[in-house]
This record gives sequence, structure tokens and C-alpha cells, in this order.
Amino acid sequence: MDLFLAKAGGLALLFALLSVLAPRAAAQTGHIAAEQATSTETEKEKQEETKNRAKLMKTHFANGNQATQDAQAIRQQLQTA
Repeated sequence: MDLFLAKAGGLALLFALLSVLAPRAAAQTGHIAAEQATSTETEKEKQEETKNRAKLMKTHFANGNQATQDAQAIRQQLQTA
């Protein structure tokens, strides 16, 4: 009989702890899901930013190459003049 009461008391304690901890665990799970959603959005933003940077760098280098070619053409014109 004492063993039965001890088990019943243990189960009651377990249920009491479960009712206290379950909302916290659910809140943390929701927080983690929100962080993952934010992380996914941040990752997409980073990828888009990387693409934009690559596009800008390509334009930058093309402009630099054109400026170099223009400078060489001017040098050649000055030498022949």
C-alpha cells in the first residue's frame, strides 16, 4: 500500500511539473521557429546582396578596363602627334 501511494505521489508530482514546464517548452519552440524563419529571410537577403555586389563589381571592372583602354589610345595619339 505504501508503494502504491509513493507511485501515485510521484505521478502527481510529475504531472504538476509537466503542467508548469510544458508552456515554457512550447514558448521556446515557437521562439526557435521564429528564429529559423528570420534566419531563412536573412540568408535570402545575404544571397541577394552577394548577387548585387557581384553585379556592381563587374560593372566597376568593366569601367576600369575601358578607362585603361582610353588612356592607352590617348598615349598612342600623343606619340604620333
